[in-house]
Amino acid sequence: RSRCRCAAAARSRRDRPSLAPLSEADEASLDAGLGFEMTEGQRQCWRDVEEDLCRRRSPMDRLVFGDVGFGKTEMAIRAAALAFRGGRQVAILAPTTVLARQHAAVFRRRLEPLGASVELLVAPRAGDVAAPGELKPRTEAKRVRAAVATGAADVCIGTHALLSPKLPWRRLGLAVVDEEQRFGVKQKERFKAACVDVDLLTLSATPIPRTLGAALAGLRDTSELPEPPPGRGATVSLVRRDQAGSADDDAFLAEAIGRELRRGGQCFYVVPRIADVEDAKTRLAAILRQSDHRPGGGDDDRDDDAISVAHGRVPNAGRVVADFAAGDNATKPILLATTLVENGLDLPKCNTIFIQDAHKFGLASLHQLRGRVGRGDRRAVAIFLHPRFGERTRTPRR
Repeated sequence: RSRCRCAAAARSRRDRPSLAPLSEADEASLDAGLGFEMTEGQRQCWRDVEEDLCRRRSPMDRLVFGDVGFGKTEMAIRAAALAFRGGRQVAILAPTTVLARQHAAVFRRRLEPLGASVELLVAPRAGDVAAPGELKPRTEAKRVRAAVATGAADVCIGTHALLSPKLPWRRLGLAVVDEEQRFGVKQKERFKAACVDVDLLTLSATPIPRTLGAALAGLRDTSELPEPPPGRGATVSLVRRDQAGSADDDAFLAEAIGRELRRGGQCFYVVPRIADVEDAKTRLAAILRQSDHRPGGGDDDRDDDAISVAHGRVPNAGRVVADFAAGDNATKPILLATTLVENGLDLPKCNTIFIQDAHKFGLASLHQLRGRVGRGDRRAVAIFLHPRFGERTRTPRR
């Protein structure tokens, strides 16, 4: 706590020029790209952020919290637009490559009409392959770093690569930490130390106690998003015993998957460990073969290919998720994944999620996973599966 107080005191003594509010034309462009009317809670939250950026001299340090899908990313987009218009660079820190890629697509769609240059920086990994027309991952990362250093990149979105001391910013003015609960204390403190003169906006649906403690102690400002955007469908939660190989349980899965596919949607199926992926894929492929929904006209090989797989050991996992999002339920009905998809994904077509061995997840993870569905206007279903037989851990049994 004393370290937090010292950091807060150091930031409060800093002085930085305030920004000018967005013009009416910029506000209209952002409103048009949003696709719905902002709620009163969102408007109040944006007034808080705008007040910090435009009417105070010390750097902002604000936590925006609200339930999953309540519009936290929209606050980051508008803050980034305001910083860009003020001639400052923006860093968006995301915990996973999958989320960083989604943010890059959304920020480009919303900010490029304003003239902002949006770049994506992720650490190259062994096995990553460039898509047709793209540079090799290492070459692309080198190009983005150079753009950040020269100031050609107005907004840079990335994962832990943004924390590297080898990344020199030309005029960094705003840093956004999305899903801050997924970062370690040392990582966040290193990022804040590098951004002591920079406005800091933190987003989370499930803030950790340390973050909440700092907010309650008055060491950082907070804003809440209390209600969802208009038109969001409700999410129903079901808890069910499940055993692979059980005819009744397989029939239940087949019916739930078929119900979602018949209405034109797609499904998530989440497992707790990478070691569980192959067995789950085999089971799901068998269920698809027995259902009326036969991708590829009934070809058994197509049934396996219809199940997209994404986890930490899959090369280009972010591209797998992007291809799944761009596909339809005729070719890509199910995304089988680990908690890689836990944070931030916004796929309105996916409105049924199955969470296998739910007793092996933490409550925050289960809450985040439940938030992957219900992002559109349809009623969504989150199904938490736990073993019919066998030992469960002592904590969930209590």
